[in-house]
Amino acid sequence: MKKIKETKVINLTEFSYTEQVNEELMYQTFLNYKINGGDLDNLIYFNPNDNLLNLKEFCEKRGLENGVLKKLLKTGAMNSFCDFIYDEQSGQIFESKKFGITWMRDNWEKPEYQDTIKQAMDNLIEKLPNDYNKINGFNTYTQYDNKFSEHKHHLLFIFEIFSSEYLLLNLLEKKPEYKNYFNKKINFHYKGNKETEGISVVERILENRNNYYKRSNLAAIFYEKGIGHEYFHAPENIKELQDLIGSAVANNNLSCMDIIVKNVNLLELQKSNTAHDLYLSKAKTKEMAELLIKNGSPDITYVKYNNNEMYQQCAILGEYQQNFEPFKVVIDKYPEKYKEIFENNLHSVLSLSNTLSTKYAIDKFNLDISKEDVLFWADSKFSREEDEKIYQYIKERGANFDYCNKFIEKVVTNRDAGLKKLRRLNKEKIIDSKSPAIIHEVLKNKPTKTFLSYYEKLTEDDLNKEDSLKRIAWWGCQTDNDFSFVKFRAKKLQMENSEGKTFIHYLLENQLKTINYSKMSDKKIIENLAIHYTKGEDFKKIDWSYEDKNGNNLLHLIFTNKQYHKEEIGNDFLKSLLYKNLISKEEINELLDKKNKDNIKPIALLESAFENKALSIKAERGLEDFYRLMGNELNLMIEIKEGLTLGEFIFEKVQDDTMKKELHMNLLSQMLPNKESVKKKNKL
Repeated sequence: MKKIKETKVINLTEFSYTEQVNEELMYQTFLNYKINGGDLDNLIYFNPNDNLLNLKEFCEKRGLENGVLKKLLKTGAMNSFCDFIYDEQSGQIFESKKFGITWMRDNWEKPEYQDTIKQAMDNLIEKLPNDYNKINGFNTYTQYDNKFSEHKHHLLFIFEIFSSEYLLLNLLEKKPEYKNYFNKKINFHYKGNKETEGISVVERILENRNNYYKRSNLAAIFYEKGIGHEYFHAPENIKELQDLIGSAVANNNLSCMDIIVKNVNLLELQKSNTAHDLYLSKAKTKEMAELLIKNGSPDITYVKYNNNEMYQQCAILGEYQQNFEPFKVVIDKYPEKYKEIFENNLHSVLSLSNTLSTKYAIDKFNLDISKEDVLFWADSKFSREEDEKIYQYIKERGANFDYCNKFIEKVVTNRDAGLKKLRRLNKEKIIDSKSPAIIHEVLKNKPTKTFLSYYEKLTEDDLNKEDSLKRIAWWGCQTDNDFSFVKFRAKKLQMENSEGKTFIHYLLENQLKTINYSKMSDKKIIENLAIHYTKGEDFKKIDWSYEDKNGNNLLHLIFTNKQYHKEEIGNDFLKSLLYKNLISKEEINELLDKKNKDNIKPIALLESAFENKALSIKAERGLEDFYRLMGNELNLMIEIKEGLTLGEFIFEKVQDDTMKKELHMNLLSQMLPNKESVKKKNKL
């Protein structure tokens, strides 16, 4: 093995790059160098083209932090580069110039540095005197002016910067007298040379708002060690007490909680808390849950919202409880109560992050899952290896796979991967991919060509089947492209479901419930259907009297849907009805009840046109609605209340609207009997 010559510089230039990145070789090389009297604090010369580096920098450059640096630190072959120095004579603690307490805090979570930082803390504790009064200050180093700054309250400063549980536990274990230091009353100087009244060191640490979670963990350690009890139980510090208990529960600190419950009323302390603030929601073990329940910790809270109504919230439902054992403890303790809660909040049971909890609740209370999308739940909770078991489980528990909207949406969104999953589940006979519900949901989510190819061989019978939710399979299509895919296969486009509902009615009815306009059905579907219906006598078979549970018939839905209105959905459809005598104005008047005709401008305008009554137009917008709806086929003369004909009214408006002049003039040519009068008025 090559050896490093004893010089003030560690010369590695005889080592190739391959050798310099070899972890075991470099570790043994540095270790032998140390054993033979070398100083690992010397700088390293490793490449003629690079600057000299210290051992830490060299290891980082060569990717040897874990394989070399960590080993050397652990074996004690080298001092920690972030080691503190304690000067016994002055009683001062000095941080490392480059890797001080702030650097330690910022790098604590990095695995490559954590052991090094721990070692530095252990070394500091060993160096400190048993009598904390001999420590006179803590010194931080400032790079820009190359000097140390002294902080009078030494350990306080460390914990304010870096709330280290590791350091605190080791310090109190190896230096038990330091307990008195944290309880010690001291004064602090603030801006303006204002001095506070004496408060304890622990109080100051916990009132520091940095590193909240670490601070609350420190609180549990303090309390368990008998530090700061007076502070925690002061009436004005109830928030600190709640943080303390929450931390102890979350960290499963049973020994700390055994002490706390002897001194506090858990029920009284949580009266105003929300569900996720209840201590039971933070419990991770059976033992902690049992301790909390035994000592009165509530599992239910009541929260008042803006309308002053009280809502019941449960600590073990939804996202709050992630652990099975505490969940089981609670519902086994109060079975009758939770049977009722779960039956009324099944969705929350399925939203539990722990699948064991969900299954236990379903089995224990025989919950009805037949009206929930449990396919989505199963897919979200289990890995590939467990798929078959969980899908088989929900099948045996009475799942109705017609409820599959979220699952199929995810499948279609995932494209090829989603189709692969669908085919696999179909092959394993978990689902029937050609069931009417699944076909419906696939079409509803705007499938890719790959999905349509998979369904290429669908028969007329496949597409015309109805699922348990009264939906015809092909009724899921949302775009004209998908409609084109199914219309020649389904053929019976005027068919009704078992409730007497047609596809048009179903389509528009569902769009009224759609908030996300990006998922609106293509208006061309309606237009194509209108064209289809005008061919032959089949169209007359439509039952215009059908109304949904809200009292809406087909025409209501056409006009109440703003999205369709704006896109002129009703234009071709209504003209087909009127001009081909497939529906009369009397039928329209009958179908358009009072609640709708008073709220919908186009309907009111149409009725006036049919009856040839005076039309009151207060704004150009109303007029635009009218002739946009009726298009170039408008040939009626309607008198305006102000004494103008509709044609004259349009003529006046066209003078200030050059953008629409051509359209206006085309309308005038159809509406005014004398074309010369149009030309004459245009010259004026």
